[in-house]
Amino acid sequence: INIYKSSFDYYHYFVFCFVPHRIVSLCCEDVFDRLIYQIRLSDFISLKYLTIINLTIDNLELIFPKLNKLQQLIYLNLQTRLNLTNDKQIRFQNQSSSIQKCILNLNKQIIFRNNDHYPNLQYLTIDQCTIENLISFLHSYTPQLEQLTVTLIDSNILNEINHIHHLKSLIINTHSIPFQRLSNSVFPLFPHLHELNIHATGIDYTNGKNHL
Repeated sequence: INIYKSSFDYYHYFVFCFVPHRIVSLCCEDVFDRLIYQIRLSDFISLKYLTIINLTIDNLELIFPKLNKLQQLIYLNLQTRLNLTNDKQIRFQNQSSSIQKCILNLNKQIIFRNNDHYPNLQYLTIDQCTIENLISFLHSYTPQLEQLTVTLIDSNILNEINHIHHLKSLIINTHSIPFQRLSNSVFPLFPHLHELNIHATGIDYTNGKNHL
């Protein structure tokens, strides 16, 4: 269901209230406080595909605890508004272990709590995550992850860390990390990559000799 204000009231009064447990796919926009007062996500127990766009940070924090009740969920796509001024960091934790594809375009730094396992996660898109937090999360808690798209924030990396063998495709966006830093510290962690794309700014990225 992908609905806007003109038809939302109909679904709310005649569908959501009676058969939320039969809905398997939902796409909605965070407007008119519908995620707080009208849609009870925890009632959608059969939901497999969920997309929410135009989220506010406050509402995002309110719905996060409800998502772990969606034990059938395999696709999660959350997108916040572009003009956010809140400086909060987003903690991604206690989500359903059934998720296979996760897209988090939240326009805020994301922090993964490193004791939540996602054994079925295969595709992950995130923005504004530090190297240190991301590597630790990938290494121990996403054993099936094959494709990662990430906007990296520079940070320290532990000197002794095992290779991450399961990742096959890596797309990196960065405006702050020098090429040599990626080349020396990040790339060696993924020895079995089949695909690598970098979207970055910096004069060292234009030097073809660095890529040899």
